[in-house]
Amino acid sequence: MGCILCQPPPLHKLQICGRGCNGESCDPCRELDALQARISKAQQDLREAEKVLASLFAQQHDLQEDVNRCHDPVCRQLPPEIVSSIFQLYIPESKLDNDPSPPKPAMEAVKARFTLGTVCRNWRRIALSTPHLWNLVLVQLHTSDLDLYSDFIQKWLQRSGQLPLDIVVYCRNGFFVSSEGDVNCPKSTRVKLGLLVKMIRLESGRWQTLDLRVPRSFTVSFFSNLPELPSTLQTLRLEADLNDTLGGFVGLPSNMPGLRSVILHRWILSTVRDIQWSNIIHFEATMCLGTRDCIEILKNAPRLRQCRINRAESSHLEPADVLVHHHLEVLELQSECLEIGDRFFDHLELPALRTLKLKSKTSTYFDAQRLVSFLVRSSCPLEIFSIIKKRITLTELSCILRTIPSLTELYLSPKRSRSDASISPDQFFDLLARTSVREGDDWRGLIQNGQECLLLANLQTLHYTFSQPFSFDLVPPVFGPISEFTDNPLRRPLKALHLHIGPNFASCYDVPPISEESATHLAAALEAGLELKVYPVTFRKGLEVAMNRPGVLGIS
Repeated sequence: MGCILCQPPPLHKLQICGRGCNGESCDPCRELDALQARISKAQQDLREAEKVLASLFAQQHDLQEDVNRCHDPVCRQLPPEIVSSIFQLYIPESKLDNDPSPPKPAMEAVKARFTLGTVCRNWRRIALSTPHLWNLVLVQLHTSDLDLYSDFIQKWLQRSGQLPLDIVVYCRNGFFVSSEGDVNCPKSTRVKLGLLVKMIRLESGRWQTLDLRVPRSFTVSFFSNLPELPSTLQTLRLEADLNDTLGGFVGLPSNMPGLRSVILHRWILSTVRDIQWSNIIHFEATMCLGTRDCIEILKNAPRLRQCRINRAESSHLEPADVLVHHHLEVLELQSECLEIGDRFFDHLELPALRTLKLKSKTSTYFDAQRLVSFLVRSSCPLEIFSIIKKRITLTELSCILRTIPSLTELYLSPKRSRSDASISPDQFFDLLARTSVREGDDWRGLIQNGQECLLLANLQTLHYTFSQPFSFDLVPPVFGPISEFTDNPLRRPLKALHLHIGPNFASCYDVPPISEESATHLAAALEAGLELKVYPVTFRKGLEVAMNRPGVLGIS
């Protein structure tokens, strides 16, 4: 029932009409009958108009295709093979998306492929006959009509010819799994899903990338008794449903010599069996993984180049010889405890390491000297270093950074309260300003109060996230004196400074005043091609107002 103020409530007509002496219907009944006849005619006219409108839209679509074909003299004059090659160049490269669901890059890549077919018949014919446009297959299980969708996927697979397949199977979180972790899937739906999974399994000999973002029970069905060994599989990504609490194991086929990359999201490593570590060069895991397991992975995967552990946990490590891994270039560790930054590095030597990122979910101190010992022992060409939410003093940070003179990009987000001795933005920026220009051949830095200051002789980009007030007058000198902005070989080659104001801090912290001298200094740095980005945008605009130079920081 609608609102009685907006529309009248529905009324029911009495079955017996009170008739007058002449036996005719009453006036209201005659008026109602006439009105109903008009309504019926209007409804019929509306249906006819909808048919006419649909026909007009179809004609418009056909004419638009004709217009597009006439306005495309290039493809009309080129052989279909050349046009097909142009289409392949247009399609964006499909990159593996390591973020949680949904698989947005795959969705965008598939959308680009279908866009080609909407231009005109000629484009559609060439696009549908180009197998390289259809070897990326995106399967969404949460569809309303699985029968029709299965036919669609079957044709998609046929269009790919015999090319290696990049397959992404995606199911929206909670669609088949309740908040209690139970799988809610009717039997009829399970049968249809089984046929769809079977269709993909039949192509296992062509798998190149397999990205399964489905409940665990669905994942197991993909690998059970495969009709053909996935010998061409290079990348495997498994992501369980957010609500999926069921156990279970998935056993990988024994003969997958091409497997190079394994990404596990919400999967415990011990539940994925028979990974052939000897060929793996890229590994990521977001579930709990002990430091002992991390060491074992490095020991069993001698060719590993990238390792990212998002929930590393401390586990007992016996005193042992140092493991030397000659190929690892990227190591990212996120943990909740202190020891992951301590004892773990006592067991490692990574001479090829170029990127090291350490992040703690809780603000804890860690033994910087152990990290220094690891860096000295490794003597690695480290270029990118990140330390997030760790409590660290200026002396400790200086000690670490002095051991990596090759550093070109630094991410700092130290955790600090007013009562501890952790590094503050004022301390660090003042130190950078005092060491912005090297004096003679002294690569060690300056001596202040008996303390040797860091130099960062090759630093080009600095990202700093802070959660406490500091003076913006300290920012411009970080780039060095104005007179040294030209090609001075003694100046630190810092080109970009990115300042991130913490979300809990930006809402309650007003932009501090900045002196005219500092504003002039900063404007000169920007005019010289140096870069300052401030996040969020609202804070950046406030800084521009404080400098009395609206727009000087550009678009961040």
